[in-house]
Amino acid sequence: MTGIPKNILPVGLLMKEHRLIEKMVRVIDGKIKEYKGSGRPDGFFINGVVDFFKVYADKNHHGKEEEILFARLENRDITLQHRAIMQNLLRDHVQSRKIVGKIRELNAGIFKNSPQAIDEVIAHLQTLASLYTNHIDVEDNHFFLPVMGYFSKVEQEKMIEDFIDFDRQFVHNHYRDFVSGFLKGTEGHAI
Repeated sequence: MTGIPKNILPVGLLMKEHRLIEKMVRVIDGKIKEYKGSGRPDGFFINGVVDFFKVYADKNHHGKEEEILFARLENRDITLQHRAIMQNLLRDHVQSRKIVGKIRELNAGIFKNSPQAIDEVIAHLQTLASLYTNHIDVEDNHFFLPVMGYFSKVEQEKMIEDFIDFDRQFVHNHYRDFVSGFLKGTEGHAI
């Protein structure tokens, strides 16, 4: 095993990641108030928000949910209620990607001091913060713990190992893909 205490559920690791995402949502809420007072978001902060949600929240956190937990639930005889919740959670993931992408696009207007871009970025930040607040509530309070009942203790331990392996490989895979994206354009092949 991995050194994780035996009484930890796999979703406990995901819930721990939620605490950091919630902290970032609180930072965004504070910045929105600040921006509404000053009228101008900080483009460098917005870049950080995009990076946090694209890399940590989506590729890493949602990656574990989608590639490990949800993938294994797909092959189980789960209740219609749990299946519907999982589909809604997946739609939230897609929606968050769209919002983050839009924030990234609009950030160029922040650097150019475009009033329209400023207003739109603030609106999208509010939408993103609200989406994650609701999404985390559903996962933590209505989905994660009940769906653990579909897995044996041995399967749960394997899931924890797979989450840890995912994290261990994440940074290497992330930056390999990053560099490969540049090489595809210049050499015609990936690493």
